[in-house]
Amino acid sequence: MANPDTVRLVDAKPSATVRRDRQIVVPVQDGLRVVVFLKSQGESSFVGFAVDASGVELLKFDCSGVLANLHGHYHLGVTYDGHPAYSKRFEFPEGDPGRQIAFAVHFYRHHLAMVIGLHHAEAIRCMRLDAGLVADSCERIGEALTALLPSVTPDCFPSAPA
Repeated sequence: MANPDTVRLVDAKPSATVRRDRQIVVPVQDGLRVVVFLKSQGESSFVGFAVDASGVELLKFDCSGVLANLHGHYHLGVTYDGHPAYSKRFEFPEGDPGRQIAFAVHFYRHHLAMVIGLHHAEAIRCMRLDAGLVADSCERIGEALTALLPSVTPDCFPSAPA
């Protein structure tokens, strides 16, 4: 039996019905920003955020809870053998959007340097990350996600009221 705390890698299925309705930009440092968003897919909406380095999306977190056809997940903007790996997603082991958000902010804070170091573009790999500014941005990201959370549809939550 698989460990329920293990993150699963699955193929992403892009859809034309997905859109980012509201966005809050959190500047981090020169050339690095986080875009927090309310994302809609069909009749459901959920929160997430993307990390943008000089116009390149490095990380994206979709904290969608337990929607029927979409579990919360994240994408790494890295490459393998010169081919983007962005067509893959890693599902969160947790079904609760609040716990997914906590995981996402933690991952951003503690693993962004690794993601930057693995990027295929030399300009991204050479980016000097200010760990203090990244840490400071975590609170602002959390505040932005919390501000958008009331707009999330109830079907994202494991114990959603009928």
